[in-house]
Amino acid sequence: MTVSEEYEHLLDLFFQLVQSQAGKPIVPGNEWKNDAQTLSIKLFRHLSSMHQLANGGAIILSGVQPIPYIDHSSIKVVARAALETYLVFHFLFGSQNEELCQFRHSAWVLGGLSDRQSAHVSLEESIEKLKAEKRQIEQLRVQLEASPHL
Repeated sequence: MTVSEEYEHLLDLFFQLVQSQAGKPIVPGNEWKNDAQTLSIKLFRHLSSMHQLANGGAIILSGVQPIPYIDHSSIKVVARAALETYLVFHFLFGSQNEELCQFRHSAWVLGGLSDRQSAHVSLEESIEKLKAEKRQIEQLRVQLEASPHL
């Protein structure tokens, strides 16, 4: 088996793992765990993109034979994104302590919501969304500050 075939086999196994949770009901109170599926899909897409980039392409110009190339720089960028996604996934969901995982997830959500608060919006719908997210931020802060994991 070639390296490329082995990689495709690993991608297939990873896809099966990611899809193994698809469609399963989420127990009330565990909705936060749905982000594990979302991050897994994101990681799978990064890994698939790396494979596509590694297969190379060709620059096609008029009057010139196609010039084959592999964009190593882009592969490195996507590899970094894949590693970052994996690290976030592992940090959020990798502990056996479910309360710690939920605390970390809440802190992660808080960070994302807080980042969006600085966005310039002009549509009324977007303004209302930011207001709702601001209320969610306050709820998360209270929850996190009360946690023994802080």
